[in-house]
Amino acid sequence: MYNGLPAFTMFSGSVRVGMLLGALMAGSARADPPVAPSSLIVDITLQEWTLSCDGECQISTMIAAADDPGAKVLELRVSGPAAARWLSITTSLPLYLPDRVGLVLGKNEPRLLVWRTCGTDGCEARAELEPDLLAELQRERAGSSALTLENGVQVRLGVSLMGFSAAYRALRAAAP
Repeated sequence: MYNGLPAFTMFSGSVRVGMLLGALMAGSARADPPVAPSSLIVDITLQEWTLSCDGECQISTMIAAADDPGAKVLELRVSGPAAARWLSITTSLPLYLPDRVGLVLGKNEPRLLVWRTCGTDGCEARAELEPDLLAELQRERAGSSALTLENGVQVRLGVSLMGFSAAYRALRAAAP
């Protein structure tokens, strides 16, 4: 049970449904991931990526602090309307803002993103989810994010892309 609701195990993750309007059907491991209409409150984990719908749908993965697994150090998220989706990188680390955040996918050149906003929850950088960026996210198995802390220390954090393709297919189906 999850918050008084039944938990359904599917693939390598779990599904917690707040309001069930239709049946979610699980297929074989090779089938597309289960999806639900965006009017549902859904949390589906597909390997390292999670599809979350609560009014709007998004997919994300995060790196947790070693001493506090619930504390996000870095999060990659794909959200926005289907016609204009973007990739966001957010972190709660204290940053040296003039430096950009570098996103490295596989052996490709780093993509440098400018920090757009910073608040009490951390800073965010965004990139349009253009076809070439989407193709790299789907093709690669891992990536990294390079950033500079306010004390000048440069940090590179590895990010798993395992499950990104399945999560993105689920996002497209849930929020076309």
